[in-house]
This record gives sequence, C-alpha cells and structure tokens, in this order.
Amino acid sequence: MLWLLLPAVALAQQTPAAPCELADLRATYQEMAEAMDQGRHADAERLFSQADATLGCADRLVDATDLAHLFQAAGRAAWDAGDTTAARTRWQQAVSAQPREEFQRLLGTDLASEFRDVKREQLALARAEVVALSTVSVSGHPVAPRQTLEVVAGPHILQWALADDTVRTERTTLAPGSSTTFGLIPTDLTVDPTAAAGIGDCPPLVDCPDCGSSDGARRRPVWLLATGVVLSGLGSYALHTGVTGSYVSGANRSVESYNQDVLWTAGGAAALSLGAAGVGAWTVGLGAN
Repeated sequence: MLWLLLPAVALAQQTPAAPCELADLRATYQEMAEAMDQGRHADAERLFSQADATLGCADRLVDATDLAHLFQAAGRAAWDAGDTTAARTRWQQAVSAQPREEFQRLLGTDLASEFRDVKREQLALARAEVVALSTVSVSGHPVAPRQTLEVVAGPHILQWALADDTVRTERTTLAPGSSTTFGLIPTDLTVDPTAAAGIGDCPPLVDCPDCGSSDGARRRPVWLLATGVVLSGLGSYALHTGVTGSYVSGANRSVESYNQDVLWTAGGAAALSLGAAGVGAWTVGLGAN
C-alpha cells in the first residue's frame, strides 16, 4: 500500500514559500520528451528539476493536465535512470492531478503498464476531501468558497488567492480518508487560532476533520437520524397495538392478554420517546463527530 489507511490525517502546519514565477509546464514536458527521445536523460532530469522547483511557490494557478504530463515525463526520466521508486512517486503526482489521464504516447509505450499499476493502486485508496475556506485550487482543480472537493489521495499542489489577487502555493500529501480545510479564513467563520496561526493574510493549512459540509458546520451523523426515525415508527406501531388491544378486549380479556397489551403500550411509548429524542438530537446537531 502507498499509505496507511487512516480515517483522517492532520497535515503539518507549514509556512508558504515566497511567490516565484511558475515554469512553463507544457513547454518543459515537450522539451523533456524530446531530450529523452534523443537519449539526453541528464538534460531531461535537469529540465524537470528546474520546473519542479517552482511548483511549491508558483505565483499563478497550475493547469491539471500540464501538471499530470510533466510528472509522467519525470517518472519516465527517473525510470530510465534506474530509480523506480522515484518514478512511482512522480507518477502518483500525475495521477493525483488527472486520474483519468493515460500514459502519453509521446513518452513511449514500454512503461504504460507500469504507470497503470501505480494508477490502479492509487485509485483503490479511499478518497481524500478538501474543504475550501476561500477560492482554492487542488492540483489545478478549482474549489469555490465553502465547497468540498473529493480528490484522489496522494501528493498535491494546493493554491489559494490572496486579497491582492496574488496566488500562494504549497505542496502536501492528502492521506486516504482525510478531510482537510485550507484557504483564507473568512471573518464569519470561527477557527481555533492555535490551529491556524496565519502569517499576515496568508495562513498555513488548517486541519479540520470535523468540517465536512459546504458551510463549514460540524457533520451530523446520518445514523442518528435513521435510528430516530425507525424507533419512532416502531414505537408508534407498538403503542397503537397496545392501546387498540386494550380497547377491543375490554373487561373480558385474560390476564395474559392484559399483560401483553401493557407490554405493547409501554414498549411503544419508550421506543417513540427514544426515536423522538434521536431525531431532535440530530436536528440541533448533537452527537456530531
């Protein structure tokens, strides 16, 4: 497995790097493919290193497809150099950016099956969830404020716009099953200041496993609502059965029948009360995890 499967993983709080000019990823990809085709593997690796150095501080949003193609080429370069571990790691970044993208023919066909193996393993993992506090981008995929995006777990490029329309970028790995909130903290959203110690108007990542809805509210467990509804239904039926039985049987009923009606009535009343309490608790948001 590529990562340990955890229900949620806190991202390390990081300080975004100073903005730098993003390399032309599409041109770099094409130059790398040409270099590898000519056997100039050292040149291909150099081209990738130069472009890769700008991804953690890019001053503008990356394009998901360009990002995927760049890391496909980088994986090819590492594989040709004999570093299969680095190749797989780079291909994971490509899959994170564009999960449906196949291995590019420009890079040859001999490694297509190896790329598909990495892709299959990564797509089999539980998805990660990103909750946006402001307009953000996850490996080239935009997320509107207060919205949630489900993404492939793995390495990602996280970006968000500042008040002056500049872009801040940082790199991280989103673990399988994790829920991560990041972006500028709006003034109407209360966030633990110890978990979001920002630098000026550019805060680092804010881990918020409880933020799953589009409005940043705590999740209300569906099981609580479902249990309340079921118990209310069963309680109503049992209560109806017990009361009706008592009314129909009248004074001529046996002790056994009387006891049975009492049990139906008492059990129904208890179930109905519990069910109503469950529905009420869900309504006000109690029991959220």
